[in-house]
Amino acid sequence: MNIRIEPLSDKIGAAIYGLDLRQTLSSDEKVAVTRAFADHLAVCIRGQELTLDEFLAAANQFGKSKPHLYRKLRHKDHPHLSVVSSEDRKLFGEKTKNPRATHFHTDESYLAKPSKATMLYFMINPKSGGETKFVNMYRAYETLPESTKTMLEGLKAVHRFGTNRPGVALLKLSDEEKAETPDVVHPIVRTHPDTGRKALFVNAARTDSVVGMDADEGKALLEDLYTHSIKPEFQYHHDWAVGDVMMWDNRCTMHAATNTYGPDEKRLLYRVLLEGDAPR
Repeated sequence: MNIRIEPLSDKIGAAIYGLDLRQTLSSDEKVAVTRAFADHLAVCIRGQELTLDEFLAAANQFGKSKPHLYRKLRHKDHPHLSVVSSEDRKLFGEKTKNPRATHFHTDESYLAKPSKATMLYFMINPKSGGETKFVNMYRAYETLPESTKTMLEGLKAVHRFGTNRPGVALLKLSDEEKAETPDVVHPIVRTHPDTGRKALFVNAARTDSVVGMDADEGKALLEDLYTHSIKPEFQYHHDWAVGDVMMWDNRCTMHAATNTYGPDEKRLLYRVLLEGDAPR
């Protein structure tokens, strides 16, 4: 095994070199990637040259893939792949901006069993910009005052597909998609099933209210947690390179796209979601 692992920051993320995802991973390689994933929360496997079939097969070595909620974003030949593209701006009716996913969020927190991980394969890179921001939600929780941690014990929040918050742009759901996304309830502090560590599990795009708390009081609490969780000291901004395969842990991170490339620049990635369990 000739794998090299290098941290991408002191907050979150590691780069992995020497791995060929066209091949079935050896047991040692899988252990190394799994350990890096647990330690760094997001891993970027550099220098890949994959067909879409190979990318999907590689993803399924780390979990069980699942289709994206939005039917219109699914790849026509590979329903377990979704397309992330500069062309998305057309779906929002804007010529110069791509607002999709530029808010911090956790993928699928609006489902009873959110995805455990997301994988992106980077294909076309703009000349500059288009980075993705990641947040370490372990640190967001661990740096809360002890009194706040005590207060949060046992509290749960309602997650829904959209919260109508300013700055959150979402595509409209079909009737079929709406039927698949009833409101769900999750703990505000989530215990990771593999590491046993606690992480904040709220995000401004999906977390709507606190169960059993006065509406205004709950909103104020959530706003404080949102603001705290996206402090710069918890963030890493990833500059993509063609051939990057990034996998991050939705159970202890948030992420956000950026609209920092020109309106005529092209950008293309493919995404796979891996099945997860109900938060505890």
